Amino acid sequence: MNQSLVLRLSDPISWVVTGADGGRIGPVSTGSLADAAPIAAERPLIVIAPGSSVTLGRPELPVKSGARIAQVVPFAMEESLAGEVEQFHFGIGPTDAAGATLVAAVRRDEVTAIRRIASESASDFTTLGASAPSGSDPVSRDTASRRSDAATS
Repeated sequence: MNQSLVLRLSDPISWVVTGADGGRIGPVSTGSLADAAPIAAERPLIVIAPGSSVTLGRPELPVKSGARIAQVVPFAMEESLAGEVEQFHFGIGPTDAAGATLVAAVRRDEVTAIRRIASESASDFTTLGASAPSGSDPVSRDTASRRSDAATS
C-alpha cells in the first residue's frame, strides 16, 4: 500500500494520508481520535506532537556515533531540560560540520501518552515528530524524529 497516516495531536486532532513519496493523498481531515481510528488501522501511523512538547538542542558530543552516543546525549542535554534526564526520551539526529549533533528530547510520560493514543487508534506509530514553531527549522526537526530509534528509549 505504501501509504501512511500523519496524525497531528491538537484540538481537534487532524490527519492526512500520505503516499510513499510523502505527498498528500486527499484532504486534511479534523475530528476526534475515534474518527481517525479506522484510517489508522489500515496503514503505518506518524504522530506529530505539539512543538511545545519537544526540547531541541545541538550539543557537541565527545563521541559522534555508535552505542555510546545514546549514553552521552542525556547528560549533554541535562542543562536544557526541566527535569531529570531519566524522565526523557531522546531522538538523535545528524552531526553538522561544526560538530554539533541535533537532539530532540520528549518527556517519557508524553511518549507513553502518545503510544496510548496510537493503540486506541488500533495502530502503533512508526515515527514521532514535532510541529515546528514559526521561525524554526522543520527539516532538522524531522531528521531527528526519524533517527529516534537510535536513541535511548
